[in-house]
Amino acid sequence: MQRRALIWMPVPALVMMLGQTSCVPSWEAHELITPTQLLAQINAGNPPVILDVRTVEEYEAGHIPGAIQIYFRDVPKRIQDLQSFASQDVVVYCERGFRAQIAETALQEAGFDRLYHLDGDIKAWRQAKFPVEKGPGTQL
Repeated sequence: MQRRALIWMPVPALVMMLGQTSCVPSWEAHELITPTQLLAQINAGNPPVILDVRTVEEYEAGHIPGAIQIYFRDVPKRIQDLQSFASQDVVVYCERGFRAQIAETALQEAGFDRLYHLDGDIKAWRQAKFPVEKGPGTQL
């Protein structure tokens, strides 16, 4: 029996080979907003749209006040439900960033041009000891 050698390809090369689709995140950095900046906007009563793209269970265990939950894999299918936010500032976060990147790419491809990524995601928010809400909140 003949063995096949595994060929390892660097991730950027793999992404280029696959092309830009809604399931492959854009590796271009979206504009960042720090947890401190986001909290200041929330406290001033002028928050952006905040999208939590983690699972329902993660969201209900603790999310940023006012955040709307939509699972990252559902974003491309639910663009019509999100379209009312297209002309507003939209902050996207997950636990550590990868899922948010995928959601941001789908939103960007749908014409959202005021996207921000929460620097450090919810992990940084919690480390700063900023407030979190628990429970169902708002889900799409």
